[in-house]
Amino acid sequence: CTPGEKANPWDTPWKCDKVGMRTPARADNDKSVRGMVSAWVVPRCAAGGENCLKSQCCHAIGHQCYQKNDYWASCRPECTTDPDKADNSTWNCKTLGPRSWGLAIRGWPSIYCLTLFMP
Repeated sequence: CTPGEKANPWDTPWKCDKVGMRTPARADNDKSVRGMVSAWVVPRCAAGGENCLKSQCCHAIGHQCYQKNDYWASCRPECTTDPDKADNSTWNCKTLGPRSWGLAIRGWPSIYCLTLFMP
């Protein structure tokens, strides 16, 4: 910040006073990549509605693998123990593996998607 600087003649000059806490930055040694998943995710992890009991991971955006019983688990955004509409049985909703980041690499949902779904 440069005190007194202003981008346009009608702008108020900058004071450069500190306001609030400083935004934390990622550590220099943090090598994690956000928003992109590894190549093994698509063939190994389940899509939404698929059985994820074995893989215990999902590649749908924001989904979690939830267990229904000893034979079935599914990737869903959330889980409820209410009776399933498909077979009237209940879910135990035990979480298996981590919640997914998903396959989006430029944010989600995109502005283009919002324009399609917004009236």
